[in-house]
Amino acid sequence: MRTAFLLAWRTLVRGRFVPLLLLAVALVAVFVPGLVRTDGSAAGEREMYMRAVLGGAAAIVSIAVMCAACGHVAREREEHRLALAAVRPVSAFRALAGVWLAYLATAAAALCAIGVFVYAHVPGGAAPCRHHIAPVMPSPMAAASAALEKYLADPSTPEAVRRNPRGALLALFVSREIDRYDTIPPKASVRWRFPAEWAQAEDLALR
Repeated sequence: MRTAFLLAWRTLVRGRFVPLLLLAVALVAVFVPGLVRTDGSAAGEREMYMRAVLGGAAAIVSIAVMCAACGHVAREREEHRLALAAVRPVSAFRALAGVWLAYLATAAAALCAIGVFVYAHVPGGAAPCRHHIAPVMPSPMAAASAALEKYLADPSTPEAVRRNPRGALLALFVSREIDRYDTIPPKASVRWRFPAEWAQAEDLALR
């Protein structure tokens, strides 16, 4: 199996498969960051590198290695090299295992190269990627509940208001929270004007 591995590896290097595969990975690393847009944040930049660059390179490497390995085995069958290997002290299984291990080693080398590139370019190093689907801001119900508790705990709140049913007060606070936001229909756009000093705020959040 070791001999088959070395022969297959030499074939890959001499046949320029390894340089071409590394070139394809390098092209992904160079051009994809300029084509894929992010939200401008460090988390978005990190997710772009993890999903688009690393994921695209992994897909190209997987498809290229699988197709090349299958073509290598089919070519050896056509040229009756497997029949020659069968009569030698090496079994056909070990010969095929050596070939596949050579291709897997090539894929591992290409993925390690793109992994080092991603590690060097993502903000904050190799921090894990987290894709947040839920909004960061609390829901209107949660915000209304917190505002209601703060309002009832305020000593200046009139006693007549405290006697009202909690459900009615909560519904009123929820409606006020909903009125603070604009609903954007699908395929529609809305523009807002923000004060210039808001651009320096670190806790500015949009729902």
